[in-house]
Amino acid sequence: MKGICAGLGVAEEDVTSPSFTLVNPHAGRLQLYHIDLYRLDEGASAAHAVDLDDLLNDERAVIVIEWAERMGNYPLPGHVWRITIEGDGDAPRKISTQAAQ
Repeated sequence: MKGICAGLGVAEEDVTSPSFTLVNPHAGRLQLYHIDLYRLDEGASAAHAVDLDDLLNDERAVIVIEWAERMGNYPLPGHVWRITIEGDGDAPRKISTQAAQ
């Protein structure tokens, strides 16, 4: 997350996990919304709990969603990238990216 923020010109000290607030907005070159769905039940209600429909209407925003699989089959726009991080802090991490379908 900090790398994405750095690329968008968001100050590193402003980057924290949104685990308790669900959505952290960050102002930079583009508006960034960092969403964490970990604490929500699975299903489309997770997306509605963070007003994702409204956030997706901001064409100049970057939206990062942690635990996005909790949204189930919630329809996302076509310009979505899935970033998968495997491993923990004790082992090297494997990071992969792919265009979501």
